[in-house]
Amino acid sequence: TIVIVLALFVLVNLPLTVLGGVAGRNIASTFKAPCRTTKMPRQIPEVPFYRSGVAQVMLAGFLPFSAISIELHYIFASIWGHKVYTLFGILFLAFVLCSVVTSFIVI
Repeated sequence: TIVIVLALFVLVNLPLTVLGGVAGRNIASTFKAPCRTTKMPRQIPEVPFYRSGVAQVMLAGFLPFSAISIELHYIFASIWGHKVYTLFGILFLAFVLCSVVTSFIVI
C-alpha cells in the first residue's frame, strides 16, 4: 500500500504542483498594494512562548490523547473491574477522534 501512495504522489501530486507553479509564475503581475504603504520597516514583536512550534505541538496532541486515554481507562475498568460500561456514544466519538488523528498523522 505504501507503493500505491508513493505512486499517487509522484504521478498526481507532483505534476499538478509543478503545473500550478508554472501557471502561477506566468500569470502573476507586479504587486499593487490596495492602500498606501511606507518603505520604512516596522519592528516585529517577540512571539509569546505558547505560539512557538514546540508548545503548539504539545497542546495540539494533548486533547486527542487525553480523550482517548480516558476512554480506554473506562473500557479497561469495565473489563477487569467488573463494572458495566454504558458510555457507548462517547466511545464512538473517541473512535472517530482516534481515526481522525491517525489519518492526519498518516497523511
